[in-house]
Amino acid sequence: MADNEQVVSKQAEERAEERSVGVSDAAAGTTHFWISTYPLVQSKLLLVPPQDCSATYPSRASLRIFDADGEIINEVQLVFESSELSVLEMEQYLEGCKLVQGMKQAHLEVATSPGITSAVRLIAGEASSFSAPLIELAKDDFHFLPVSFSENRSNFALLVNFGETEAEVKCRLYRDKRKPEELVRIPPHGTRVVALEVDFVEHAGSVAHQASQVYLRIGLRSGSRVGVQVLEQTQPSPRSQFYSTVS
Repeated sequence: MADNEQVVSKQAEERAEERSVGVSDAAAGTTHFWISTYPLVQSKLLLVPPQDCSATYPSRASLRIFDADGEIINEVQLVFESSELSVLEMEQYLEGCKLVQGMKQAHLEVATSPGITSAVRLIAGEASSFSAPLIELAKDDFHFLPVSFSENRSNFALLVNFGETEAEVKCRLYRDKRKPEELVRIPPHGTRVVALEVDFVEHAGSVAHQASQVYLRIGLRSGSRVGVQVLEQTQPSPRSQFYSTVS
């Protein structure tokens, strides 16, 4: 069950930041997130009441968690007070998640009572940030994302398949006149991660230690719907790192 955090001044700041990044509203339908645990980042789900809500009544949330290969590893039903912020540590629900691409990654599907918004907080050590909403692509859609290469930064394209069939996604990196690309197949309801400095090492390697900006074009070639975003890892010192999302 979700633990209701104590009401402190930080909570108001969190709510304001959650809404500022455009977290999803349950009235708009089911929400999808990419989440992770060891060894990359920890994930928390936040269920936020309406801003003007003062009445207390039960609200509900239904969660489905799929591993990277699209297998359901957990289903959770929550009941919580509609006027209170609820926070759920996701690590406890990812114990059955197998390592794929060297990490425990999962697809979180959230459906809530009308008016409740949801957000994911990514935590690495003492640093944390909110995950921006996934950009949804339908078949033949594409989206450009800015990517910054530098000596202390790594970039990961996060791909989540919302559909019941396998999805094929094309990732194309635009750097000067070069346009290297990778095709990625994602199982139904599954996830995949493209480590840009690794998978595009021939093209990214020469600029990875320089401050430079390139663009990543992500397009859905086959399948019904996918969600995409870029996760940036910044490591200002050997003992500290933090993550942020780009969408």
